[in-house]
Amino acid sequence: MFFQKMQFAFVAGISAALGSVFGKLSGSTRTLMQLVNISKVIFHVNEEYVLFGLRSTFFILMIACNASVWSFYVRALQHSNSSLPATVISTATNYIVSALLGVFLFGEKTGLLWWTGTSLVIFGLAIIAKKEEVIVVKKFE
Repeated sequence: MFFQKMQFAFVAGISAALGSVFGKLSGSTRTLMQLVNISKVIFHVNEEYVLFGLRSTFFILMIACNASVWSFYVRALQHSNSSLPATVISTATNYIVSALLGVFLFGEKTGLLWWTGTSLVIFGLAIIAKKEEVIVVKKFE
């Protein structure tokens, strides 16, 4: 039941992480040049056109993902008694998915300190959300 109510918050967090990936891809010269070199070998096209096309595509995908974040987050808020569960779930999902995508797509390193800090932030948000839920329940009794 809880997952059905908060599925929009999960999707909002995933969309936010994907928006970050597309934003990084649109501005990352090194990654774009790797894609340009691959396309030059396969398709024999002009480097400038491919670079412009890739930057534009990734930029548009970033905007689309960010727009979907707000759409799904608002839906999550509509299905929740309080804004805190939607915020906690979307934030936690965004942190974790961003870290995993960074590791697998960009070879970024996340150490124990990063995971500890992220866990503490998520745990703190969960505590605040739980206290808010208790207050709301007591208020309506």
